[in-house]
Amino acid sequence: MKINPDREISQSISAAKQHESAGLTSVIKPLSEEGKNPFLEVIQNKEVKQAINNGANWGTAGLNVLTFANANFHFFDQFQDVLEKSSEIFTKITYNVTSILGTIDLWGKKNLIPFLGFASGVPLTIMSSNYNLYLAYGIPYGLGNFVIITDQREVVDKDGKPILDKGGNVQLVNGDFSKRGWMNSLSTTCKESIKIIKELAEKPQRIKKISHALFTSSVFEMFGPVLGYLGFEKLGSFIRSSGTIATQTSFLLHNDSNKKTSIENQGKITLKSSIALGGLFGIGGSAIDFLKRSEFISEKIPNLTNLSLGLDRVMGALIVSGIMDIEKNQGGSNAAKENRNI
Repeated sequence: MKINPDREISQSISAAKQHESAGLTSVIKPLSEEGKNPFLEVIQNKEVKQAINNGANWGTAGLNVLTFANANFHFFDQFQDVLEKSSEIFTKITYNVTSILGTIDLWGKKNLIPFLGFASGVPLTIMSSNYNLYLAYGIPYGLGNFVIITDQREVVDKDGKPILDKGGNVQLVNGDFSKRGWMNSLSTTCKESIKIIKELAEKPQRIKKISHALFTSSVFEMFGPVLGYLGFEKLGSFIRSSGTIATQTSFLLHNDSNKKTSIENQGKITLKSSIALGGLFGIGGSAIDFLKRSEFISEKIPNLTNLSLGLDRVMGALIVSGIMDIEKNQGGSNAAKENRNI
């Protein structure tokens, strides 16, 4: 039997290539798996972010309310100093945690303006005293609200009338730009803001819509802290609190953009979203933060700062949770692209 040397050589080369390919695959696969950052995977997980947000905010809210209650009803007077110091420390930690969680979430959504808002919360929290923390945080809140403004902004035609989907439901621009990109989020937010201003000038009654009401009140939320930093603390506090009460009232009109909303139910108070529920607590926290600046009231009712921050953290837990629930809605975003007026 004759042996074909060429055939043997080709078979050897083929076997060597297969062995080499299998060897490289077995090496490359573990390397790619090892290249993943487990820490980033954990903190970007929605369930993990929700658990941290709820645990930190609800826990701090309870601690602040307990501190306020103990100061006024004297359950355990010997622990009041400990409660006040603990609530001060944990409140600042929680504000920073909330800011970081919002920043991470909006990084994934590629929504630039609210991303910068939540990111600014960290240095502003560190620089502020607990007494003025609520006032200072108006800037992160105001900028952060733009993710809700775009998420609740209706897709409209040239006459400003909503463009409905095939099922007769209102379509929204949507606040998740992960598929559209950072620059698209910036241009969309700017264009929608300009249109909201024009629409309000033409027809002031549109202030009843959540996107219009929230845009207007968010401007005041940010302007108040600026005045406070310029030395006009009481005036700044009044504007911040007034803006926030208006903001939280507009939150009552919020509808979950992940669920279909008919034209009849759009713009009505349903309290079916966590953002709408958060608005109820935010109204109380805003009013109390302003009232505490009256010496007469603060002397009669001590530790109102704790009560204000406690209600604010309940609001924070619910609203940040609602922001995390904002997800891609291709129907609304596609309709927005197709319509020149968006």
